[in-house]
Amino acid sequence: MIQEKLQMMFEQANRLYELRQFAEAIELYDELAIGCKSLIAAGQTEWQPYLLRAQTNRAATLASLERLTEALAACAEVITGYQQLIAAGQTELLPYLLSAQMNQAVTLESLERFPEALSAYEKAITGFKLLTYNGQTELPPDLFKAETNQALILDRLGHLREALAVHTNAIAGFKLLIHKGQTELLPYLFKAETNRALTLESLGHFPEALAAHTNAIAGFKQLIEAGQTQLQLELSRAQMNQAINLRRSGRLPEALVACTEVIAGFKLLIVAGQTELLPCLLIEQENRALTLESLGHFPEALAAHTDVIAGLKQLIATGQTQLQSELLLVQMNRAVTLASLGHFPEALAAHTDVIAGFKLLIHKGQTELLPYLLKAETNRALTLESLGRLPEAMAAYNDLYTMRISPVPTETQQE
Repeated sequence: MIQEKLQMMFEQANRLYELRQFAEAIELYDELAIGCKSLIAAGQTEWQPYLLRAQTNRAATLASLERLTEALAACAEVITGYQQLIAAGQTELLPYLLSAQMNQAVTLESLERFPEALSAYEKAITGFKLLTYNGQTELPPDLFKAETNQALILDRLGHLREALAVHTNAIAGFKLLIHKGQTELLPYLFKAETNRALTLESLGHFPEALAAHTNAIAGFKQLIEAGQTQLQLELSRAQMNQAINLRRSGRLPEALVACTEVIAGFKLLIVAGQTELLPCLLIEQENRALTLESLGHFPEALAAHTDVIAGLKQLIATGQTQLQSELLLVQMNRAVTLASLGHFPEALAAHTDVIAGFKLLIHKGQTELLPYLLKAETNRALTLESLGRLPEAMAAYNDLYTMRISPVPTETQQE
């Protein structure tokens, strides 16, 4: 029968999605939609919710393929469909509508349409709360997942105190559900604690942030030891944030140990095949270099900077050109280390190269790099001064003053 065939097709498409075979899953979801629509057209309207479920999963698959505009349009169509059925009395479909709104919010976030994403999350959160108020005995976990995502957007938009309150509420919710036996939510709890720690850092509350990082790291380690090895990346990210916090708090020996542990974790993941983490490894190696420098271990720091530069150049040569600005920042750090070692001629040459690189990227439109260009120009002027080349240093300071008034023009400005 066609109904059984469609049910089997739905299950197969979902399996393909779980296996990350997205293109094949899309084909099946499309075929499934055609079948459902033919049944609905023939009067079997009970297939409408089934069609919307398939379209919901199709939208998620499109998002996984980074076909975000198509995914967003699909989400809107699904939401409209569910709203019509619910308005007609099928209120049992409200949880599915909320899931579709969550997908819409995630897609808007991926498109960096943050105010719209925030509004979409708020609608979903209101809906989840409505389910509870209408007699649902358990708080839905998706409520706190939505709050976690909402808090992250509030962070991005600079609403830090509001974000902190939402993070705190989501953590309390996860803890309540875990206490009631939903231990599968433990990874979400520790991710939420990591996110809250980052918000605390942004607010300058470093001791509280460090305690939150430490708690999340301990939790991730327990889960990994219990067999949830897929959380190793989350652990490494939490440890990376902890190391940065320790360095900013002046606890440099501890920060160095933490950096070393993070580097080892990333290397394990890369050896296991997650080569996309190579940039993360290099960034953490650079954090280690900065920690060494803060400890006064300049020769070791210089060697570490040099290794990171070589690694970034290799990745850029393979097409990861988005790392060019990161390369310039590391080269700037290396130039400062050279100056700290008294290698002023090398430092001057390095500063000059960095300045040329920043100007090129700013000219191409990356105006967010202007503060780093000004910093590099200042470092170059200081190096000239250290070399006793005072007229050139004075000219460099004058140029720096001019740049602060008239920034480097971009291609668009020149047109």
